[in-house]
Amino acid sequence: SGYFPLAESNLGRILTRRELTSYIQRNEIQIVHAHDSHAHSLAIFLQRAQPEVRVVVTRRSSGRIGWGSHTKYRRHGIVFIAISETVRRDLREGGVSDSEIALIPSMIDLNEIRSHSGIRTDNASFSGGINLISVGALDKEKGFIDAVKAVTRLIENKPSLYSKYILVGDGPEKRRIADFISGNGLADIVNMIGWSDEPSSFLKKGNIYLAPSHREGLGIALLKAMGAGMAVVASDISAHRELVQEGQTGLLFPCGDSEAMAGMITQLLENRPLREKLSQNAEKTAAKYDAAVTSEKIYRLYCKICPHR
Repeated sequence: SGYFPLAESNLGRILTRRELTSYIQRNEIQIVHAHDSHAHSLAIFLQRAQPEVRVVVTRRSSGRIGWGSHTKYRRHGIVFIAISETVRRDLREGGVSDSEIALIPSMIDLNEIRSHSGIRTDNASFSGGINLISVGALDKEKGFIDAVKAVTRLIENKPSLYSKYILVGDGPEKRRIADFISGNGLADIVNMIGWSDEPSSFLKKGNIYLAPSHREGLGIALLKAMGAGMAVVASDISAHRELVQEGQTGLLFPCGDSEAMAGMITQLLENRPLREKLSQNAEKTAAKYDAAVTSEKIYRLYCKICPHR
């Protein structure tokens, strides 16, 4: 078998490493591609056991590389895939040279997103008017409490612009957000769906996507929403600026500013031609990140680091 689940215990991980080393030797594997921090550490171990193996590490998160991880990122012979310019900058600042970094964005499956165009999810309360949607982990970095506060401002300032806000996801901020919703009488406006295995089924039923993140590596949920043809309102952070061109593919508001966010939502609610323009342009931008395009870039990288394979 080529599937090796990473055990939780130290002993189990040692045994997994041995199995993997043997598998690599038997099958003459030349490239090990790590997709998270634990896999990164494991790949370094495997390279020590098999020096001829090339290691590729995809870094998806933004932020400074911690001191405890510096040795992992300053090892020679590893190629790092940065999913955005933001992540590439972080790698550079962490001591990784440009020659060891390849800029290849995360991919989305446009066919999968578009396949949900005729599906209405039963457990979501969609309004007959305009639906606002957000998808993601409910943690502080995603900033969803800012979006709920923006909806509060919207209802206070423009009660005639009725809309429903659908929040899909789960996480440590769930209770805080739920308490804010109940405490401000928003139960009929904001619908917390919880975790979903098929978030794309919600995206196709939305009109405006809210992306209030405080930090992102790229913003894959935002990118999927653009692929679904939604007009987007996003926080003005470096990762989002790589996807959203202000006034052309979406609207950007100062990060954490619920009042400004509410103003932009209002602008889109009142201006259908602008919504349609942003929607059409967003789809064109998202097409550049389709799986077929990104997979080809990864394949070319593999060929470059192992030209004789």
